[in-house]
Amino acid sequence: MEQKIKSTSTGKDLIYNLKEITMPLREEFMDAYMLAESSEPQKFSLWVNCVRIVTTLTDDDLLKLTDIEIVQVAVDSLLVINNKKKVKK
Repeated sequence: MEQKIKSTSTGKDLIYNLKEITMPLREEFMDAYMLAESSEPQKFSLWVNCVRIVTTLTDDDLLKLTDIEIVQVAVDSLLVINNKKKVKK
């Protein structure tokens, strides 16, 4: 499922594809997301892991993204997976 969000750091459109969400995949993603969100100090690798679990982005694709964009993709994926509406500013 193709997703499109606007980068907060560059203003460009970020387009990525979510994998087919099964319950085991959702469980794995949610556990990884909660770990990434609650880690002290924050660890970039945990956010990358979240993105790798639920998207089809390759390492080459991820290298083109900023750290903030990777976190954005993880957060947007969470909203899509949980069928939540995006908060409008």
